[in-house]
Amino acid sequence: TLAQIFSECVDEPQAQAVLVTGGAGMGKSRLTQEFLARLRQGGAPVEIWLGRGDSLRAGSPFGHLGQALRGACGIRGTESLPEFRSKLLSHVARRVAASECQRVAELLGELLGMPFPDEDSALLRAARHNPQLMSDELRRAWLDFLRAETATQPLVIVLEDLHWSDSATVRFIDAALREVSDRPWMVLALARPEVHELFPKLWAE
Repeated sequence: TLAQIFSECVDEPQAQAVLVTGGAGMGKSRLTQEFLARLRQGGAPVEIWLGRGDSLRAGSPFGHLGQALRGACGIRGTESLPEFRSKLLSHVARRVAASECQRVAELLGELLGMPFPDEDSALLRAARHNPQLMSDELRRAWLDFLRAETATQPLVIVLEDLHWSDSATVRFIDAALREVSDRPWMVLALARPEVHELFPKLWAE
């Protein structure tokens, strides 16, 4: 079923969201492994981002999405701040138009908790003093980055243990499903049944 849904994403193209729920030990991780193995063996190009929930960091803003984005950019989490900036800028530059690259990278750095200096960025300075502006610009940078990524090849975002996720990740995925709906990408979320209490009507639309 998951493979068929992914094929529909590519053929249409269109965004799709799949939520798989089950108790601990019911095989959600094994299902994910088999699905991703099938995608990789299929021979067609596909980008895979993986974010895993952590009970110790449950609820941390952008914890789930941040982990997926770090992996997408080849960031391991052990880099120094200059190394992090260099990797992020390099990856964004391969996808995003040159005129927008710096803005998108700076805002993604903010989202990932690895900030860029703001001496040469009036937008970044203003956003750091205006929470609503920061929220709007983070969202815009995320959507621009996702559009750029899905312009070249299909994408699967896997979010394991969504019951340990955060509202910011859920909101940003929701925004992407609405506003980047005509691109070949899908989100596969796996969670325990309590996810329905934590995030009622999750991506129901």
